[in-house]
Amino acid sequence: MMPVYMYQVPPAQMRVVDAADWHFTAGGAVIRVPYGYSDEETLAAMVHELVEAFLVQQAGITEASVDAWDAAHANSSDEAGALSHAPYHHQHAAATKVERKLAAVLGVNWTQYDHDTDRVYETVRKAKAAHE
Repeated sequence: MMPVYMYQVPPAQMRVVDAADWHFTAGGAVIRVPYGYSDEETLAAMVHELVEAFLVQQAGITEASVDAWDAAHANSSDEAGALSHAPYHHQHAAATKVERKLAAVLGVNWTQYDHDTDRVYETVRKAKAAHE
């Protein structure tokens, strides 16, 4: 398994406009989660991204196809990976199951976490727009 680097970063330092993100470099997998979550929510988001990235790579789905899908569905009312035709839908769904279980163990209220994710996403969107 390749090295995995997980970072909590300012919203403007996110690679893309999202509430959490993964990508691969020559040095390993990089996971970024923006500031704005509680510690427990940050861990849940990081674990989701880790599981999703691993499963996507294992399935032979390219990072480019995931990024293209996400960009094309950025204005969807649901997460791009949750859409049934997403090239990584099954991997996203599995990662969400792990995330939900971890959140429950950590005592995270899923409804509040969902609201916090929307808020963090909006913070990233505004921060990225301000730096363009």
